[in-house]
Amino acid sequence: MSVTICAFDVKPDISRQLWYCDIEMDPGTAYFPFVRLALARYQVNSIRGAHLSPVVLADFSQLVPDRTASVVINPKDENHVLVTVAGVPGTAGSQRKSKVEVEVEEADTAIGGELGWTPVPSRGPTTLPRVNAQQWTGPVSLPAPSGKQYRIVIKEYEVFNVPKEADSSPGPRQDERLVYADALPLNR
Repeated sequence: MSVTICAFDVKPDISRQLWYCDIEMDPGTAYFPFVRLALARYQVNSIRGAHLSPVVLADFSQLVPDRTASVVINPKDENHVLVTVAGVPGTAGSQRKSKVEVEVEEADTAIGGELGWTPVPSRGPTTLPRVNAQQWTGPVSLPAPSGKQYRIVIKEYEVFNVPKEADSSPGPRQDERLVYADALPLNR
């Protein structure tokens, strides 16, 4: 029997006593596709017919949508940036939409780490307008420079209608699912 092998180098995780490998996949225009890998060990230097171990099927995994985010500081006003998020959108008609929110956070150096980041007071998130099927772009205002460290936090939510039979509330209700998040440092 003839097979095609896609070989990847594996690395040891000493603390977990496991081997791992990062495999980059291009889902094309698919939105949240499921994949299932068939895994085998390949031994180049082996006796004839024993190069490939028995195949093991992995569990199904869901790939997240590919996104690209950028933050560009306005050269005429350093207190404003243009934030852009681009990627393949989901298609479910009017049942599901995407919403991208951007929030400015500041670092509390006394706490440090991820727990030291908090939203800038008196500013809520900015919702980016969708400019085409695959891009959201909009301006975001920043606080005046104060010597603090700032970052832009981007979150994309899938917004969908909850079916009436699944909800006992009196009117129509929408729910959200986080599908993308990123934090980009601001150097100014």
